[in-house]
Amino acid sequence: MKNKGAPGISAAQRATLIDFVTKMHASAAWKQELETRKWADAFMTERPFERDLAKDIAEKEVLMKELGLA
Repeated sequence: MKNKGAPGISAAQRATLIDFVTKMHASAAWKQELETRKWADAFMTERPFERDLAKDIAEKEVLMKELGLA
């Protein structure tokens, strides 16, 4: 994927954000919040997220073509 964050974000800024969210995800407070709100834990960082998103887009494209919408 071309875009790696907000327009103009630097690699250092992106790394800082990834580190922050990764640490938050690992915290007991976040795990408690997931449990309290009954949220599914779908945390992914760059490469896994990119692969998952590309797979999802490809599947939706097939479906849209099958339905005659694309």
